[in-house]
Amino acid sequence: MMESSTYDKKVSGKFSDNLARNIKEGKFIHMAKFGVDFSYAYIKARYLSLLNRRFKFQGKEYKYLYYYSTWRDERCVEVPIVWNLLNNSKALERRLDILEIGNVLSYYYKFSHDVVDKYEVGDGVINEDIVTFNPNKRYDLIISVSTIEHVGWDEVPRVEGKLTKALENIKALLKPEGFAVITMPVGYNKEFDALYSSGRIAFDKAYYLKRVKRSDWVESDWNETKDSRFDYPYKFANALIIGIIGNYDGI
Repeated sequence: MMESSTYDKKVSGKFSDNLARNIKEGKFIHMAKFGVDFSYAYIKARYLSLLNRRFKFQGKEYKYLYYYSTWRDERCVEVPIVWNLLNNSKALERRLDILEIGNVLSYYYKFSHDVVDKYEVGDGVINEDIVTFNPNKRYDLIISVSTIEHVGWDEVPRVEGKLTKALENIKALLKPEGFAVITMPVGYNKEFDALYSSGRIAFDKAYYLKRVKRSDWVESDWNETKDSRFDYPYKFANALIIGIIGNYDGI
C-alpha cells in the first residue's frame, strides 16, 4: 500500500476534480454514488492501515487491538499483551487455572477461565467482591485489565484502603508458583498513585507504557509516566502500569 500521505493527496485531488465536474454537469445522482464509493474506498484503506499497526513491549511485537473504539483508549495495548500471555504455548500446555478480575476479555474473545466482577452480570461471571472472594481453589494465573483502580475509589461511599486489600487478596489467591498480571492507568486513582509513588504499594515487577500520540504507545519507565494525567492530552489513559505479583519474567 502506498504511503498514507501520498494516498491522501491522490484521493483528495481525484475527489475535488470529480466533484467540480459533476456539479457543473448537474449529475447529482452520479455525485451521490461517487461520494459513497469514495468514502468506502477511503475508509477501507485507512482501516486496513490501522489493522497492520504494531507496538513493541518487552522485546515482542504486538498488533494494536482495533475493535470499535479501542483505537482511542488503553484497551488497544493492554488487551493484546494479556491475551498473548494467556495463549502462549506454555500456558496452553499446562492448562492453567486462570482467574480474570473484571469482565473485560469476553468483549473481544471466547475463553473458559473464571471471571469475578462485583457489578457486571453476565454468563459465567461470578458477582463477588475481589476483596472477599475466596473460592475453593487457588490460581496459576490471575489477570486484570484496567479494573483494580476502580476498587474502593469508584464505590459510593468511597472506601479508603480497599484497593490495597484487593491486591493482598489477589496474592493470597495465587498458587505458590502462580503470578498475577495487572494493568492499571496512571492518573486515574489518586490514592493508588500516591501509595505507589511512595513505595507503600509495590509490585514484584512493573512495566510501563506511555501514549505519545492518540493511537501510538511506547514502552517507558516510571519517571516518564508518573506525572501522566488521565483524559489529558488524550481521552482516557495516557500511561499504563503493567504490574506483576509473583515471580514471572516472561511477559
